[in-house]
Amino acid sequence: MTATFFKSNFLQKRSIIRCISSQLDNVQVG
Repeated sequence: MTATFFKSNFLQKRSIIRCISSQLDNVQVG
């Protein structure tokens, strides 16, 4: 596994987590 692949995969997972957390925040506020 290359470092660039690991980094891109990590950023992708982080963006997905951020999207889910933002949706949860919208549900809690609403």
